[in-house]
Amino acid sequence: MLEQFYEDIKVRQERMRRRSKAQFRSYLLEQAAKLGLESSIYPNSWASKNVVVGNIHQADLIIGAHYDTPPIMFRWMANHLILFNIVIILMGWFILPIMILTFIPGSLGIWVYFAFIIFFICYLMGFLAIPNRHNMNDNSSGVLAILTLMSEVRNDKVAYVFFDNEEKGLVGSLLLAKQLKKLRKNYIVLDCVGTGTIFTLYHYNKPFIADRLKMLFDIKSSFPYSCEVKKGGYLATSDHMSFMHKNHVGIMSLELRNNKKVLRDIHSRHDKTINLENIRVLCDWITRYIGDKYGNFTREKTE
Repeated sequence: MLEQFYEDIKVRQERMRRRSKAQFRSYLLEQAAKLGLESSIYPNSWASKNVVVGNIHQADLIIGAHYDTPPIMFRWMANHLILFNIVIILMGWFILPIMILTFIPGSLGIWVYFAFIIFFICYLMGFLAIPNRHNMNDNSSGVLAILTLMSEVRNDKVAYVFFDNEEKGLVGSLLLAKQLKKLRKNYIVLDCVGTGTIFTLYHYNKPFIADRLKMLFDIKSSFPYSCEVKKGGYLATSDHMSFMHKNHVGIMSLELRNNKKVLRDIHSRHDKTINLENIRVLCDWITRYIGDKYGNFTREKTE
């Protein structure tokens, strides 16, 4: 089913606008129904519409990825995303407002300043941005991995979640973390796992899942893939940040360029590639983790 899911996603790469996201949610619910799995929208609010597959309250392990997609950026911006965001924030909150109030004095300058701030916030949250129509690695790859896992692995202790509104501030995953705050859960969050051969396991002070995954990877490693565990920082965050106070791991796949481990071409029109072998290796690895932690489970045979 991996190849079929891949073909389905190829024609659903833009998931930024309200209509395209609603259509994709319908697709996810339809796939769950075909597999005989329970599914729902949770929470179902104006702020976020996560698609949940399985019983999220009964499950001990939640495997998730954000399904919405980012606005388009120039390639050099996308490849220096942290630096670009810092520059944009400095420009938006400090430099441009000072220039506006300097060159447009009086009440008119104040009105122009507030209008600019409103525009700036709306742009950063994606409301005024142009959708990127090429989003294979970010984050169709994570979505593809979860679709594959839910089609193959049946275990009452595992639920799958497709989070909404990453690009507006990790809203979907943050709301889910809040909803399940009083429940003890474990989380595996997938983001940009479709290219590169260095699986990087991020955590915040709780490396338990990451260390176990690393051990299982080392037992059955697959050349040319490698695996490393890293403590996440605030300048190198991903979707897993929503669960930083829980037992969790965020998985990304990086590539080595000029002796640096990087993600390339996300948020740009060049994000056109998923290496299906990445998804196969990742799904087999997570499946072994599920079996190791929860014992016997049903693995469906898929064509």
